[in-house]
Amino acid sequence: MSVPTFEIPMDVLIMAQIPRILRGEEVDLTPYINVLISSNIVDAIKASIALPTEYQSIVDIMLFAEKMRALTAALRGETYEPAIDRIVELMVSLYMVSAISTAVGA
Repeated sequence: MSVPTFEIPMDVLIMAQIPRILRGEEVDLTPYINVLISSNIVDAIKASIALPTEYQSIVDIMLFAEKMRALTAALRGETYEPAIDRIVELMVSLYMVSAISTAVGA
């Protein structure tokens, strides 16, 4: 099972910020930037850690959920704090379990 990639469209973010623009406030693109940085970090980690294929969909779903949290925060005009530590921790744990089971011969 493959989770589709999800990119936050810039025009949707700008349109969500129209009330702020009309009040003369600055457009906040921080959620968009945070999700891009988080995605790049996790992609780099995914490239360096070989996860078994049966666990790859779990990580993909968690990444998709993070991107959705970022989008909803951006649409509400709230700040978004990336929580990629849970994803990285899961990836490392799954890799360790896979390495231990391979070492033991299971």
